[in-house]
Amino acid sequence: VKELKNEGDSFLKFQEAPEKIHYFSPFTDVKTVDLFSLRKDANSNASLKTPAKVTITLNPGLIEDYNDENGTNFKVMPDSIYTLTNTAFQKVGNGYTVDFAGDDFAQDFTIRLNGAKWDIANTYALGFTITDSANMNVNEGKKDIVVMIAVKNKYDGVYRLQGFHNREPYNFPYDQEVHLITAGPNSVIF
Repeated sequence: VKELKNEGDSFLKFQEAPEKIHYFSPFTDVKTVDLFSLRKDANSNASLKTPAKVTITLNPGLIEDYNDENGTNFKVMPDSIYTLTNTAFQKVGNGYTVDFAGDDFAQDFTIRLNGAKWDIANTYALGFTITDSANMNVNEGKKDIVVMIAVKNKYDGVYRLQGFHNREPYNFPYDQEVHLITAGPNSVIF
């Protein structure tokens, strides 16, 4: 086992950044879901064992930007359909403080999602930004995360697209795998 030495810096990041999507089949019970992981990459054993309190802030602008760039219509997920279960996350204003005890290298944002309260006509998302990293560096591209949550519609899936181009200058057959991803109750993105 190689011991960590003081090499480089310690970093904080959203492990799945910049985006993570969760799809579910329709449900009416309560599901436990790890939405994302906030990770502390320590440069030494001493750094790993040092407790840290960091802050992440809700950032709905990230959802708006994602929708604009991808032609989607995710809405901010209402607090009424989920309950946060990881006590390391404490709600403060429009965000959360996150406690990393000694030896913690990750904290999962785990929720209990109530399918009975879900409006099937909507797809939801939460956007977060690391706003206080407790003097750790933040990995480039890992400071923000958009977590999308949607119920799959009946068209969602992997398909085989086969045919023949019949317009100039294209005059050849095609055969490829395509992924249709739920974008709404009756729409998909390709």
